[in-house]
Amino acid sequence: MTAQNLIDEMSIEELALRIARRLAERGATIEFEVIAISLEELARKHGYRYDRRR
Repeated sequence: MTAQNLIDEMSIEELALRIARRLAERGATIEFEVIAISLEELARKHGYRYDRRR
């Protein structure tokens, strides 16, 4: 992992998704579904407002 992996929201999301997929492929028991979703969508889904400027 390099600083480039954490440079922006999209890069962070891609890294998190790659890690989750690898864990699932290796048989990890996880209590969440591995799906691609933006932070804004996730916040809305749970009734929060996400402000990326913070």
